[in-house]
Amino acid sequence: MGTFGSYSWGGSVTFFPSTSFTSLGNTDIFIAKFSSTGDLLWAQAIQSSEEANTTFVSDMDTSGRVWIAGRMFD
Repeated sequence: MGTFGSYSWGGSVTFFPSTSFTSLGNTDIFIAKFSSTGDLLWAQAIQSSEEANTTFVSDMDTSGRVWIAGRMFD
């Protein structure tokens, strides 16, 4: 999990070999899962063209579920 992009210049994040996300013009969030050998299993972006959505926290419970809390404007 992390952030990409910037309010002033946009940006993108790429997970090889072929998954990428382009910022909607603000700081956006990505979540990605990798195998034990480092291969990308899946990736998802949470994006907003409005106020920065980088105020968030994440954690994983004992069942392996990821929880995300924070603020985002749409």
